[in-house]
Amino acid sequence: MAEKHPVLMFIRHGMSRNGSCVKQLVEFESVSLNAGERGKIEFVLNPCEHFSTTNGEGCNGN
Repeated sequence: MAEKHPVLMFIRHGMSRNGSCVKQLVEFESVSLNAGERGKIEFVLNPCEHFSTTNGEGCNGN
């Protein structure tokens, strides 16, 4: 019997002001696999959309 499993992709934006690592979920997909079965997932990332950051005023934070 196939079960659903989430596949999550995070990116790291470096350190926040308090010294902790800032991670952001950029893509996810749910995959149905049988026990012992392997699958292949492909994510397409857009650098402008997924790797840019902004502050609270909308200014680029990179």
